[in-house]
Amino acid sequence: MADHVRLFHDLTLAAQGLPIKSKATLGFSGSYNYGKMRIAAAYAHAIIVGDKPLLYDAREIWLDNEHEQLTIGHWCHAQQCEQLCPQPHSEFLISPCCLVWREAIKQDDNELSSACEAEMGRSIAAWKVFNLGGIVCAPSARAKDPDDKSNDAGVGQWRNRPADAILSRVLTGKRGVRFNGLSVQLFDQCMGPIARGRLASSPFPKLRVPIRYSALPGGGYATWYDPTDDARHVLGRDALTAVIHRAKGRPDVYYDFAPVSNLPQTFTILGGD
Repeated sequence: MADHVRLFHDLTLAAQGLPIKSKATLGFSGSYNYGKMRIAAAYAHAIIVGDKPLLYDAREIWLDNEHEQLTIGHWCHAQQCEQLCPQPHSEFLISPCCLVWREAIKQDDNELSSACEAEMGRSIAAWKVFNLGGIVCAPSARAKDPDDKSNDAGVGQWRNRPADAILSRVLTGKRGVRFNGLSVQLFDQCMGPIARGRLASSPFPKLRVPIRYSALPGGGYATWYDPTDDARHVLGRDALTAVIHRAKGRPDVYYDFAPVSNLPQTFTILGGD
């Protein structure tokens, strides 16, 4: 079984209140989202089986990463960057956050529940900016498409349906997007009216790799990474590097720092210090 499949299976079991099948482990070996799933599943598993040392360690590692996200950048750990990632990686990051959030609420752990709510708030603040007509599309890590450019319906790697669904709930209070993944199920168990107000007003997060943004005449936006050595180092080929999201029609999306000739000359930098 592939690591991400096994980890997500453990996460799903823990979300159902069942002990996980594999040995509960901690840490960020492998992909960043592997670490988040691993820690969240261990935290919930520790509550289920009454393992206080594991519960303490998982909680401390989760809070340490919260500090890293505030100082290094949202959805980051050391040099691992998965900021604003689309499916399936967004599901692998939102689900563990909402699972820990739900369990922390049940444990009356205000520090931990507030940290998880803040993490979701940072995501929502970014999705609000990179949203047009209910479709969230941003330059993002982990896009995983080998093409220089792709905007055909068969690719789908730039879509972030968990983001679309959660943003709809926060902004309208309604389930306007049909997506019922584990992330959205857990989010619905956490968000009450008061939390919804806080989430909707969260500030734009610090990003490991800042993004340029320019509104287009007549609606829509263009947004892209600077093709710097640092961005290439952190993101490599594993990134959707530019988006031209028009008021009508699908976004034009560009991968792998492909040169894009029609980007605006004036822009705002988002996510920097």
